[in-house]
Order: sequence, then C-alpha cells, then structure tokens
Amino acid sequence: MKPKKLSVAILLGIFLFCSGCAALVGGGIAAGTVTYILGELKSIEESSLESTWEAAQKTMEDLEFVVTSKEKDALTARLIARGANDKKIVVRLKKISEELTEVRIRVGTFGDESLARQILEKLKKNLGIGSDAAAAGTAVYTLGELRSIEQASVVRTWLAAQKAVEELEYTVTSREKDATGAELIARGAGDKRIKINLKKLSDEATEVRIRIGTFGDESLSRLVLRRIKKNLFF
Repeated sequence: MKPKKLSVAILLGIFLFCSGCAALVGGGIAAGTVTYILGELKSIEESSLESTWEAAQKTMEDLEFVVTSKEKDALTARLIARGANDKKIVVRLKKISEELTEVRIRVGTFGDESLARQILEKLKKNLGIGSDAAAAGTAVYTLGELRSIEQASVVRTWLAAQKAVEELEYTVTSREKDATGAELIARGAGDKRIKINLKKLSDEATEVRIRIGTFGDESLSRLVLRRIKKNLFF
C-alpha cells in the first residue's frame, strides 16, 4: 500500500505544479496580475519597456540597493543589485507590445516573496500605477470580461467611457447612470456589442467592466480600456 500512496502523492504534486503553470500560460496577457512561483514574482504592466526600465532603476535607488549590473536592448532588460545582507536582486523585463511589459523579480537563489512584492509595489508606484488597497490601475481579463479599478470618480470615468466610444466610432444604443454606477452599450465593427459597466467604489475609485459580444474579445476590450484611461487624464 505504501508504494501506491507514494505514487498518488507524486501524481498530485505534478498536477498541482502543472496547474500553476497553466494559470500562468493559459491566463494570457492580463496586465496588472501578479503570480509568484518557484521563487520568482511575475507581473505584466501596462507600460512601455523604456518606462518600466526607468522605473526599475529608480526603484533600486529608492530602496537604496546597490546596482552591480544592468543591460538593455530593444526587447529585454536586466538589472542586478545587492540589498541588505548582500541579498542578490534580479529584475528582468521583456517587451510584449508597445504598452505591455513583463516584469520578473527574483530575490536570492530561492526567492523572497515579501521583498519581491515590496520591489514590485515600488516599481508600480514609479510607473504611476501605485498599489492602493483598491488595486487601482490593474486590469484582469477572465471569463470574457475585462475588469479594472481606476483612481477616478464614477462621473469622470463615465465621461471618459463615453468619449472613448465616440473616438472609436462605436454607435451607442443604450446608456444609463445613477449615483453609484453606470452602463453603456454600443455597437462596433461587424455589429459587435460592447458593454461597459461602471461601479462606484469610493469618491475616487471606480470599477470598470468591459465585455465584447457574448464570449468576449480581450484585444478589443483592452483597446477600449486604454482609451478610457487616456481620457481620464485629459
């Protein structure tokens, strides 16, 4: 019986490990999401490689880490630094698109999740994203819907959403708003249905949910969200 129990345990361990891998691979490009596996913290940020590189260097300076090596090309970048007790910190960046960058952080040989997250939080702050309790600025795509929490009032976000739809030349078919939220429905190319839901979280935080069609379209959803974000700052 013991060998059988051991086999089951091994199979279970493999399943759990592969499930974690699937979460990373199958999740697609979900900007703002963070995963920690095998001693490495991974995040995908809505910023260019150049901006993320500058933020990473400033983060090392802010945390008073001593940079021992740095290299960068058009697609990737790597920074190595030493922290307290001579801990080695490695930050790797990879360009995914003009406005998406993968960030990987490893502390020491086996990892230090707490310090890695502290570094990422500071890096996000230097990008202007921050890491408030409401996780403002992050965007997660799941089950056909893109969800983001923006640091803006529901009124400002509502105006930005309407302007985004107008700029993308979508035809608005329905719009509703009250003190706690709003909903806008429009039609795009190929008669695709675009639905934007807003929910007030606080005076300066609004949840944004975007769904394209019945089953979703991540690429188009992110395009709409980028337009909303852009209009929030103008």
